[in-house]
Amino acid sequence: MEGRGSSITGREAMTVSTQVNKVTYTGNDSTTAFTFSFPGVSPTKIFLFLTDPNGVITQPSPATYVVTLNAPIKPNPTSVGGTVTYPVSGPPLATGWKLTIYRALDRTQTTSIANQSIIYPPIIESEFDYLTMVDQQLQDGVTSSIRVHVSDPPPATLPVVALRAGQSAVFDAQGNLTAGVPTSVDEAVISPAMQPVVSAATIKAGQI
Repeated sequence: MEGRGSSITGREAMTVSTQVNKVTYTGNDSTTAFTFSFPGVSPTKIFLFLTDPNGVITQPSPATYVVTLNAPIKPNPTSVGGTVTYPVSGPPLATGWKLTIYRALDRTQTTSIANQSIIYPPIIESEFDYLTMVDQQLQDGVTSSIRVHVSDPPPATLPVVALRAGQSAVFDAQGNLTAGVPTSVDEAVISPAMQPVVSAATIKAGQI
């Protein structure tokens, strides 16, 4: 990342001051420039996702948009915010469509600090910035996942893939997420192990 300052003192270099790593806009048939306020690191780490009026999500080709990052403000080594131009040609995002700008970073560490070498503060801060943004990315995944309340016991492990393939996601009597098929009569859940029994043509076949 370019634009590193020559010195950093005290607490003046706070470069990751927002906890978000994505923003969503709604199309209006005219806007093609969409801004974001979170650090971008590199244009190649900014991705777009389109949501049509039916809720179907697609990822457009990088050739259809341009990402421009704001220049870092010294002494901060990490740029903050930028603009996405979408599309670079063709009609603007239509009304009813949504565009999500999302930062996704590789979970790697590429800075090597040699013994007794000169360590510039911007290099160290850049690494802290990067790790903070990776934490935000992981937290976004946790927030978007199925979670239980802090006072609940840990949920049970899901059945193995062979038993849950082709099944519905249901909650059992203990409130654990499992695999099964609700009946059409009383919405009782039939587990994968019992489905051959229930669907058997005869009692004898069910017993077998």
